[in-house]
Amino acid sequence: MPRSSWTGAFSCDEGAELITSERFESGERYADYRDRMLAASGLMHDLFVASVDGLANAEIDVSTFAALPEPLRVLVLHFDSCSDSADTLPILDRIERETGKIEVRILERDDNPDIRDSHLKDGKFAAAPLVLFLDSNWNEIGQFVERPDSVTALRAARRDAIHASYLGENHASIPPSEIPDETRAAMLSDVLAMREDVRPFLISETVRELSEAVRGDNVR
Repeated sequence: MPRSSWTGAFSCDEGAELITSERFESGERYADYRDRMLAASGLMHDLFVASVDGLANAEIDVSTFAALPEPLRVLVLHFDSCSDSADTLPILDRIERETGKIEVRILERDDNPDIRDSHLKDGKFAAAPLVLFLDSNWNEIGQFVERPDSVTALRAARRDAIHASYLGENHASIPPSEIPDETRAAMLSDVLAMREDVRPFLISETVRELSEAVRGDNVR
């Protein structure tokens, strides 16, 4: 199914937000997203493959989802060059396959500005993925945005250490144009390796926060 937008079906009434069945069904399924990412080339293809491979043998706690009294619909706003979407969507697909308690559809973020702009991270940033959990009446019961803060902090600390090992403690003040190509390539290689070292933590923290969203712990 091609990526779709449905800008007319979202309405706001005194803060209530409605996503219709038509809009939800216009979204693409994970299998279509997966096939498109695997058919691509370059860094995003590699990041998606690493995400899928890293998740394959990971144990995840799906008990919150398995215990749901009825299935939930999950609407995800993303864009194809988003590495966080490549990390999160395979996790959602696995939860869907293992529990049968969620149904996922994917929409292009910037084709759906009404949803995007009403769910800005910290009220400022159009972060992706935006994961909305919806009940049978299309009411939002929780959301997950971008990635867990704990993962952001850990990656930032590890990335800073990598850059410092190549460029010294004042690396942040060095313009990228002054960094030799071979040094940039070596740092990128180390950063990508670091991402894989952090992946088990990313998976467990993402599942934890998705579970919190389903329980309504972080509803807007």
